[in-house]
Amino acid sequence: MLTMVAEEATDPGELEKARAQDERFARNWAWFEAHTSEIYATHRGECICVAGEELFAAETSEEALAKAIAALR
Repeated sequence: MLTMVAEEATDPGELEKARAQDERFARNWAWFEAHTSEIYATHRGECICVAGEELFAAETSEEALAKAIAALR
């Protein structure tokens, strides 16, 4: 059984973190859309992660995510 709880966020710090995350997502999504043909041509069959408007590709999603985290530290 899955239970979901929705809560209203009112803390200004939490709201700012959420806004910043939304902005990063929008930039990374725009970058992905601008590079889709290149990505699909060169990374077909790989797992990808876009972070910091940069592509990270690997055989597994865990590896792609680890590459992104390491590069952005």
